[in-house]
Amino acid sequence: MKTIIIAHNYTQQTVAAMSYNVAHYLANKNYKVIFISHKPFFENKFIDDKVMVCSWPTSGRPTGFKDAIWFAKIVLKYKPNVVISHFGSVNITVMIAKIFSLWRVKTLPYYHTVSEALEIDNKGKTFLSRFKKIRKYFIYKIFCDKIICPSELSKLDLFNYFKIKKGVKVLNPMNDRCQGVTEEAKNKIILSYLGRINRSKGVFLLVETFNLYCEQNPKTQIKLSIAGSGSEEKDFERIINSNSNISFIGGLSYDEIDSFLREGTYTIIPSFSDNLPTVGLESLMNGIPLLISKNTGLTLELEDAVNCITFSPTQNELMQLFNNLETNMFNYKLLKTNARKIYLEKFGVISYCKSIEDVIES
Repeated sequence: MKTIIIAHNYTQQTVAAMSYNVAHYLANKNYKVIFISHKPFFENKFIDDKVMVCSWPTSGRPTGFKDAIWFAKIVLKYKPNVVISHFGSVNITVMIAKIFSLWRVKTLPYYHTVSEALEIDNKGKTFLSRFKKIRKYFIYKIFCDKIICPSELSKLDLFNYFKIKKGVKVLNPMNDRCQGVTEEAKNKIILSYLGRINRSKGVFLLVETFNLYCEQNPKTQIKLSIAGSGSEEKDFERIINSNSNISFIGGLSYDEIDSFLREGTYTIIPSFSDNLPTVGLESLMNGIPLLISKNTGLTLELEDAVNCITFSPTQNELMQLFNNLETNMFNYKLLKTNARKIYLEKFGVISYCKSIEDVIES
């Protein structure tokens, strides 16, 4: 029996549900699974239907000396064959697992965030960002067997940015919460944006271009509905105040996401650089067509004018997109049907779990 350690968030909500589901899938396939949860934080370990669940020694990001010592004890006690880790847990888990197993354990970290997005949000290269890049390079090079990339774009980014060829593409899944595909809006076109209020997400460009479009087309039927929060929220609020066609509701709880998306005609993702945006999967799952930037990894899994509409994140292409929406250039019924169809074909939970098992066993 192989022992698998998974370090992520033990929840059936958010994108972390991928790890919850794969943990139970593997446990039911007679793997011994130990799940280390960052959020939610559990004071005591427990068994949940064959999966042993515990948390890091502190509720903060698992990056400190105390976390490293605690994880070393976990490795020595349970002698894992495979460690799968996400986000802040990656550095400690892969290094400690390799060192304390004398390189016998297989380490599989995730490559969630593409480098260009980080550089945009960090406003260029700084000493700290360069140091982190060098550190991450050595961690990937020395301590990782394979690196799980949620899209072909992230696999390419891993090679271009770090010159690392260890990437393996496994598309992120999304739990199916759809309760039936709704009818399209009749009298107005609502474009829903859900995500961080950061420059890399293209939301500033989206609003600035939409403001210009509304000035030139004061009778437009297009409405922009925005939900999210971020470090640049105050600057963002200043550019939306003058446009009555824009509504901004701030951050949403996870259980509000589906209803927000289903109120829209389309979901728009204008990112300058993005991996496999979760909101795109949530939109497809709900049968809401995507208007999506060509600079995302998700676009590579879709087909323009069949199950999405693609555009380059520029003012000219956004202006053309708004005009095309206003003049009914797209077959909306077809897009809705195919949005749901491509979700079922590519982003289901079972196919994801089988892919992770293949990576473990390869």
